[in-house]
Amino acid sequence: HHPDRFDLDKHHAIETGKVFAVCGNTWRMLHDSRHATHFDFIGNFERHFGLFEGCGSAIPFDTVAQDSASGACC
Repeated sequence: HHPDRFDLDKHHAIETGKVFAVCGNTWRMLHDSRHATHFDFIGNFERHFGLFEGCGSAIPFDTVAQDSASGACC
C-alpha cells in the first residue's frame, strides 16, 4: 500500500491527483470495480485514441505459461 499511488497491476501505477490516459479495458477494470469511487472518469467510448504506453502487449504476464500437465483428463 502506498498513500500517493494505486498499483492496479505491474503496468499501472496511478498517482494520486493526477489525470492519466488509459485504454478501455483499464477504464472498465476501474469503473466497474469497488475502486470506482476513488476515481473521476473523463470521456466515453465514442472516440478511439489508440494504444497507450504500457497497454496492448502481454499484459499482465511477461511470458506464456507452459502447460506442465500430461496425460488424459478423462
